[in-house]
Amino acid sequence: PRSTQSRSSAASDVYKRQAYALIFRGYYAFIKNPIVNSKGFETSAILGFFNSIFDLKRRENPDYLSVVFDKGGSADRSAIYSEYKSNRNATPDVILDSVPYIYNILNGLGITTLDLEGYEADDIIGTVAKRAEKKDFEVYMVTPDKDFAQLVTENIFLYKPARFGNDIEIMGVQEINKKFEIDSPIKVIDYLGMMGDSVDNIPGIPGVGDKTAKKFLKDYGSIEGLYKNTHNLKGKLKEKVEDNQELAMLSKKLATIITSVPIKYNLENLQFFCSLGASEGGGEHTDDANVLIICLEGEISYIVEGLKPVVLKAGDTIFIKEGLKHWGISSTVPRICLSCEVQGYIPSYEVTYYFG
Repeated sequence: PRSTQSRSSAASDVYKRQAYALIFRGYYAFIKNPIVNSKGFETSAILGFFNSIFDLKRRENPDYLSVVFDKGGSADRSAIYSEYKSNRNATPDVILDSVPYIYNILNGLGITTLDLEGYEADDIIGTVAKRAEKKDFEVYMVTPDKDFAQLVTENIFLYKPARFGNDIEIMGVQEINKKFEIDSPIKVIDYLGMMGDSVDNIPGIPGVGDKTAKKFLKDYGSIEGLYKNTHNLKGKLKEKVEDNQELAMLSKKLATIITSVPIKYNLENLQFFCSLGASEGGGEHTDDANVLIICLEGEISYIVEGLKPVVLKAGDTIFIKEGLKHWGISSTVPRICLSCEVQGYIPSYEVTYYFG
């Protein structure tokens, strides 16, 4: 997002990434050809996730960035509807095992992570987006999730990452209104409340799908407007709508992203100092040396190759527990030279590594 006070000069960007949606997407992108290191650990989810981070860095070079995680699900939604998201399969072990790596690498790269027990990432993103907008920033919510369309304003955008050869898609007010055939993005809440959402197990109104929900919104403007005009409906549809008013109102509440989460953070701490793709070392908030160690141990080469350069001086000591057999003594990409004492498979061996 860009500060609306300085669009003609230096722009400030705030990007909020929904972690798990993109981790899952990364994992399933490699489901037919998973990437497994020499120790049998699958790194597909990590690769897919950081591919999207690197792509965002290359395309947008954001000034502010944070990655938001779910932590314990939504206490409020589960309290009013015990079946909320109950239809989801258990998270694959590969993803659960990958999350600690992702957290540590993000923190090492200087990318702030946000989470709060009892709240979904959607609600944290919604809260931070609205707060940033009040401070005259433009905000980009980086997620493929259509639910976020309800938050779009003149200064808050839905940024759908590239996938399967398709380019990124940035959706503002006009694009959302056109897609859902509404006159304001806030009505996406009513749309979801009417037709439900099978992904989150939001029931909606039985018998109401995409086309009917759009027609109802065009004719009546909201779920409340619909129930003031059920006398205009006919047949089985009229019966289903009238019999499920309570379910419709519940569904609308479940679909509403909370924008008042009591999460504490400092917007300035979301500044993006990551050195990926930089010609010089990272900022004061990065720890590229730690990232290097994590990636060497996990044999995660695609992240190491993005570190330009690692902030270590010749003679510094790093400790690598595993992975040296995978990496060998040297690499062939002569961009960064680190002379360091490596303790692990080759104790106290003086070695120079090159990473591109």
